[in-house]
Amino acid sequence: MKFAGSKSWSFTESAGEQFVHSTLFVRDAFGLQPKGDPLVPPPLVNGPGPRNWRADWPEREQAGQDWVGWYRAALATVVNPRAGEIRGHLAAIEATFDEPGFESMAARPGLQCAARDAWADGSRWSGALGPRPGIDGPQPSLIAWDLIRQTAEDVAFDRYVDIGAVHGHVVVLDVQGSWWQEAGRGVMTCSANALKSAATAHAIVRRVFESGLERGPG
Repeated sequence: MKFAGSKSWSFTESAGEQFVHSTLFVRDAFGLQPKGDPLVPPPLVNGPGPRNWRADWPEREQAGQDWVGWYRAALATVVNPRAGEIRGHLAAIEATFDEPGFESMAARPGLQCAARDAWADGSRWSGALGPRPGIDGPQPSLIAWDLIRQTAEDVAFDRYVDIGAVHGHVVVLDVQGSWWQEAGRGVMTCSANALKSAATAHAIVRRVFESGLERGPG
């Protein structure tokens, strides 16, 4: 995870997050097809080969729909909780990703079967993502510091807010194509490929700062 900022504005970039990439691994391994949620990213880069959905498992289509909530829970583990909430945050992680049995998924049996089968392999796969130059290693992050600083200042000026109100968090995913999507207030998800374009990186950083601002009435 990379941090940038001053005493007034702040920006966080995280990549190679194990829970997030492991949930994506499970999705891709079994060809789960969640529908109707723009937050769902494209397939992983160099992801797993296809696995057969066992005949004695519950319906795969329902497992795909159940997967969306699980993926959103994985994303929630990336964003740091506010002070005083860390204990509850960790407890929520342990309750949601209770490997190897995933007993918390008893009401979602198809997804539970998939997670039990592929999670360990997904964890090993996601662990191999780092360290990588520009993400987890000692080299600069994928987004240039000068671009982040200038964008923070521009947003504060354009939106008539104090620079101290400008904060953002970008979660970089190892998924295919140039893709990005708002994941919540002040949080964006994007592919690593999207950040190779300076124009796209600027658009992502600006949008994450703007979405994190307090909105007035109307």
